[in-house]
Amino acid sequence: MTLVGVVRGEEFSVGLFADESGKSLRLRIGEADDGGWTVRSVGPRSATLEKETREVTLELPARDAEIASEPPPAMAALNGASEERVIPRLRGRLGRAEESPSGE
Repeated sequence: MTLVGVVRGEEFSVGLFADESGKSLRLRIGEADDGGWTVRSVGPRSATLEKETREVTLELPARDAEIASEPPPAMAALNGASEERVIPRLRGRLGRAEESPSGE
């Protein structure tokens, strides 16, 4: 799963994800995907998911072109890797996002 965006509000926050097939998912805090990963928190540029005793934080890529062009780390944590191999922080795989007209 890849983090492609976040929406944060006073009443709720949503993580926007794409699965391995490219299917889009919108999950609020407390909701789970079909694989059993539950969204525990949504930050300004990240989302933390939990499954059983494992926790993974996915981050949107940096806006810096050089950093954003680096290949993403393996998604082993979401694909059933053993607990010892869980990577605690994984960056999202989306390329540089279009900036909004306000520059955010």
